Amino acid sequence: ILILCTGNSCRSQMAEGWARALKSGEVIPYSAGLTPHDLDPRAVAVMKEAGVDISSHRSKHVDELRDLEFDLVVTVCGRAHETCPVWRGAKTPILHVGFDDPPVLAAGGQTEEEALAHYRRVRDEIKGFILTLPTRRRSFLDRYLTVWIFIAMGVGVGAGWLFPGVKDLVSAWSIGTTSIPIAVGLILMM
Repeated sequence: ILILCTGNSCRSQMAEGWARALKSGEVIPYSAGLTPHDLDPRAVAVMKEAGVDISSHRSKHVDELRDLEFDLVVTVCGRAHETCPVWRGAKTPILHVGFDDPPVLAAGGQTEEEALAHYRRVRDEIKGFILTLPTRRRSFLDRYLTVWIFIAMGVGVGAGWLFPGVKDLVSAWSIGTTSIPIAVGLILMM
């Protein structure tokens, strides 16, 4: 998933951080910007308050990711949405979910606490959105792959022990050094 905004300094960074924290193993998130700026220290601070460390993130230009294929592009600001009608000519779906710009809102704050309140609100809204992202549902075989491997090994060892002639039979069904029954079994497991 690519999360795209103008500066890749605040909203898209928070979204990438939430996706890594909440959807680890389910999605592989990236973020980028059209005109990258330095990482917003207030965004880093409010994410840290929520238990998500984005301090090692860096702002990236969208062109740095041009060779990657994405299942989904999410734009989190209006400018990114307007200038990203297609992702590199591919048929990648683009979803626009606009969030307020915390630095713009914070500029009107009288105190640091008032400024951070805007960041916290947008942080929490982004978290809510990330929780709604679809994930790839893993098949029964994927969830229990280790179990399947041990069962297959057990069946193979058991068949070799109970039926000593099975080894010769399996060896007869080979092309070069490739055992056809084993190759078919592996293909079926994919």
